[in-house]
Parts: sequence; structure tokens; C-alpha cells
Amino acid sequence: KQWYQRRVRGINEKEEYIEIDEGDGPATMECEILEMDIMVSADDVSWRDGRGTPLTADAIPDNFKFGPGHLELIVNPALLSDSGTYIAEVNYNGVIGTCTFTLKVIPPPPDNLIDIN
Repeated sequence: KQWYQRRVRGINEKEEYIEIDEGDGPATMECEILEMDIMVSADDVSWRDGRGTPLTADAIPDNFKFGPGHLELIVNPALLSDSGTYIAEVNYNGVIGTCTFTLKVIPPPPDNLIDIN
């Protein structure tokens, strides 16, 4: 479910909401480059969580990894503690494009749940 999207000099800025069941995966958060002539390196892309804590290759949870060029943040498997907001900033020639993702990890129903339907 995509909430918002716009282009900033070839970077697809967006806000995206992702729901995934606990233990499932991968959940892929991707900031897209729309123009073929725009080249960014991993140094041009930064990720942080909703509290502002930077996410780097040396400082991410074990179930997280970066995709090629750091344009993707992949969570596999999803844990309840992974729910939250994640923000990617892409710096291209001084122009910052931002992609914001809200990840909601849904817990399994309790074992003693009785379905009355």
C-alpha cells in the first residue's frame, strides 16, 4: 500500500506502508532511481530508523541486510521488534531524495484463540 510518491530529480520519493506476519520474509524497502543516467554509490545512500538512529552495515540487526547500492533494506525474517519507521536518504549532486517506510510486523494469533465464525 503506497501512501505518497513524487520525483525529485530522478529519485522516486515515497512513503510506503508494509505489513508482514512475524517470522515471514523478506520485507523489502526500496528507494528507486528512475533515470538511467543517475548513478549513486552506497556512500550516497543513508538509512535511519524513526528515532534517528543510523543503520549502517556495521550497525544493523542480524536479520537486516542492504541490497545493491544500499537502495534496499531487506528484513528476513521479520520480528515483532522490527516494527517501526525506516528512512532512506539519497544524495544526488546535493539534492536529497527521501523514502519513508512504515513496517508493521503482525504477531501470530494466540494458540488458545477460538474462532466463533
